[in-house]
Formats: sequence, C-alpha cells, structure tokens
Amino acid sequence: MKPDPERIDDEAPEWTAQMNAQAITLKELPTTLQAKLKAGRPPAKGP
Repeated sequence: MKPDPERIDDEAPEWTAQMNAQAITLKELPTTLQAKLKAGRPPAKGP
C-alpha cells in the first residue's frame, strides 16, 4: 500500500526499517506501564 502524502509530515514520518527493528511489544514494557495503557482514557465528565 502506498503512503497517503496528506497524512505524512515531519512530526509523524513513515516508520523506517530501523524504527520497526527497535519497536517493542506491549508485553515487553514494565507491568505498571502496561496497566496504564490497557486502562485507556478515563470517561468524559459530561457536556
């Protein structure tokens, strides 16, 4: 799939092979960080 040029910029570049090689899975993170990421965003307080 070709990258969408509208969605790529300097702040969010397409991942390189080196970036993919350095990436880790969720299970490789500390358990405290895993829990925070799995909990997600808290619910909105209302309008």
